[in-house]
Amino acid sequence: MTVVDGTPLPQTPPPAAPGPVAPGSTPRRRRTVLWVSAAVGLLVAVLVGVLAVAGKPADTSNLLGSPAPPLSGTILPGQRHLSLADLAGKWVLVDFSASTCVDCREELPSLEEFERTAGSHDAAVLSVEEDPGDGAAMARWMAAAGARWPALQDPEASVTWGVTGIPTIFLVDPDGFIVGYYPSGIDPTSLDSVITSAIKAGSGGAA
Repeated sequence: MTVVDGTPLPQTPPPAAPGPVAPGSTPRRRRTVLWVSAAVGLLVAVLVGVLAVAGKPADTSNLLGSPAPPLSGTILPGQRHLSLADLAGKWVLVDFSASTCVDCREELPSLEEFERTAGSHDAAVLSVEEDPGDGAAMARWMAAAGARWPALQDPEASVTWGVTGIPTIFLVDPDGFIVGYYPSGIDPTSLDSVITSAIKAGSGGAA
């Protein structure tokens, strides 16, 4: 204690001891970590939103009424080649799908129903595989489901046909024009009526 002129002066308390600091940690580093974490979280949220939009089929297609773009590739499984041109003169339902797509699996019964009656309209179903890899998964899935129509690989098709999500289905008339676009799946009964009416009218018509 310090005494001045007989008067004791108050003591200044010693500075508080610093709290425990984790090894290698500083306030600036902690702030940096927080900022980085926030930025990563925002980036993930943005990417999720972008992917959700990118994976949704467009409501309409600019290809309606236009000649179908080229479509050709190897049939799964195997090495046999097939092109849309090989099916000229037929009504062709072109189905972009993948074995990993839940909506594609739900759409399969409708495609099977259409395929069962396709012979009466000289029609056919053609799936275009959108799975990554060599297509083995798509081939196994279709075989297990009893799908009897061909599926082929054409890496350029989703771009040239403007496919933004799956399943996406197009109807190509016997003259090779796209007359139907179905981003939400098909109704086999309605589709049958459309084709029947077009055949009676002697033209492709629009679905």
